[in-house]
Amino acid sequence: MNKKLAVIILGLYALSVLGAIIIIVQQKVTAKKIDIQQITSKNVLVVVPVSGVISAETTGGGYLPTVQDTDRMVRYLEALAKRPEVKAVVLRINSPGGNVAAVQEIYNQILNLRQHKKIVVASFLDIAASGGYYLACAADRIVANPGSLCGSIGVLMQIGNVEDLLKKIGIKVDTFRSGEYKDIGSPFRSITPMEKQLLNAVINDAYQQFLEAVIKGRPKMSESKVREIADGRIFTGHQAKEIGLVDELGDREKAIEVAKELTGIKENWKIETYAPRPWERIIEIFETKNFLPLELRQFNFTHLAYLWQ
Repeated sequence: MNKKLAVIILGLYALSVLGAIIIIVQQKVTAKKIDIQQITSKNVLVVVPVSGVISAETTGGGYLPTVQDTDRMVRYLEALAKRPEVKAVVLRINSPGGNVAAVQEIYNQILNLRQHKKIVVASFLDIAASGGYYLACAADRIVANPGSLCGSIGVLMQIGNVEDLLKKIGIKVDTFRSGEYKDIGSPFRSITPMEKQLLNAVINDAYQQFLEAVIKGRPKMSESKVREIADGRIFTGHQAKEIGLVDELGDREKAIEVAKELTGIKENWKIETYAPRPWERIIEIFETKNFLPLELRQFNFTHLAYLWQ
């Protein structure tokens, strides 16, 4: 019985490996075809989806990642910047934001695209809040659907406390530290007043960085107006346009139209849409070290986030 089970398991494993190889081969063939099209097309516009919570790690709520992998996105945007035939990029944002540094890395690559003379237009789907909106501030133009949710300019840090729970079940945690604040944010004890001051200083600094990105990206808005609405509140796309957080209302096609107009090029366009290659998704499944949702794994670790919840 055990031998039969082992044979079945090995057989399934062999089939999965074979399937992965077939997908990779097919992808390589497709990639070659795309490369030929790129050579013959003078002007390329690339639609790049930015979806989910923005984080430096991939994770699962199932068998596929549920977050925007920062490293992969950074590599892809770097590659786009080096392609001379790419004249414009439409960022299709559908994200509530994410970890501060992860958001900033993608933001910097969007600025890099513009430095390489690419037109960048941000297009909002359901939500482009907090870090999602931060990314849009690096674009040349922002286009939102009237019902898109956006804004939420601010910083979030959440620290769980399980001290009372552990006491109830008879568990005690002893902590040895090299300095008074080494375990700041520990879920095993309450935050002291001084620690609250220190953490608020960190939050305020990250908040100032967010403000500067918005002020720089929305030059038609006065600094006083930005500060007035930068208290975490969210807006519909329609409201955001009224106050200056969004340039135009429209869907994906409208964003593509705006991007083309900004380049000044009227003809010979080819539209590409970025998507992770099948073999990349397979690798992610095996590389994912923890299939717990991101929120659960961050419960016992202090994260600074441009995130709307």
